[in-house]
Amino acid sequence: MLWRRITASAVFLLGSGLSALAHAWPGPDPDLLQVAFGADALKGQWAARTSDGVCTLVQEINNYGEAHFIREGSAAPAFELHAFRPHFEGEDVEVISVAPSWHRAYPEERFIGRVAAPEDGGIRLDGPIVQQMLLQLREGRQLSFRQQRVITVATALSVAVSPLHFRSVYGALADCGVANGSLSGATRRDEPEQASSEPSELQVYFDIDSARLLPESLTRLEALAARVQDPSSWPGHESPRLHIEGHTDATGTDAHNEALARRRAQAVAAALIEAGVDSDLLHVSHHAARQPVASNASEEGRQRNRRTRVAWRPVSGPSAALVQNP
Repeated sequence: MLWRRITASAVFLLGSGLSALAHAWPGPDPDLLQVAFGADALKGQWAARTSDGVCTLVQEINNYGEAHFIREGSAAPAFELHAFRPHFEGEDVEVISVAPSWHRAYPEERFIGRVAAPEDGGIRLDGPIVQQMLLQLREGRQLSFRQQRVITVATALSVAVSPLHFRSVYGALADCGVANGSLSGATRRDEPEQASSEPSELQVYFDIDSARLLPESLTRLEALAARVQDPSSWPGHESPRLHIEGHTDATGTDAHNEALARRRAQAVAAALIEAGVDSDLLHVSHHAARQPVASNASEEGRQRNRRTRVAWRPVSGPSAALVQNP
């Protein structure tokens, strides 16, 4: 049987470092029809809603429906996966935690649990499994709901729930019923401390032929994201635009380096968005090996060229002068 893949969302980017947001299976089974749903890779949004003491976090899933975390007062949170029409039927559904490509644990997967698919195709969960799902999202991991069954052919169905922006709204659920549901206290609690220095450029370095962010890079990006989200720390009290440029060394083919540079830039962009930066403030580009900052004749030079450059300028007014990060 020929392997076929149906994508229900434009987020499913073949060859992209962000593909894990829409599809995180270890590899396609040639005997299965693969059907995947997921939120937009760089614009996955969580919205917080409060009504009559009930707090809800909602994410839209393109062409599928919505994911809801619901908490009433001080009760334990519950989870619901709503579908426009039934998809999960009959067989059990596995709940998996997946480290996206920008996560330090990529491509690690963790089994969270197995649930019975209800007759209406939706999924409703409560108890310890929901607490584990919340923890995984707060750690920047995607949730993947997976089922294999026979429709007219053997089919593997997956629905991905994105971690992007989750930490910025989680406080609404944690503090439900406290201080009239205000998000501000939780948001401040979850944000990293602001960086003490004020460079206007950041270099993020990568291992050979890799787009995976190193732990120290994630720490620096989280600090930058915290500062970007505090307009009072910028001239004119206006958050800046971030220009993200992916680069490679000169090893590998031109096509390979183009794809690698794109994945590196997207990994940095996704990490900033996951840390709370508005995607509208990001401009992402990639230059492969065309803009080296050092000679590719030595390993030291190639290491300096395996990078993503993040520079920032005011949203309005004259461009800020860019200085090299020491």
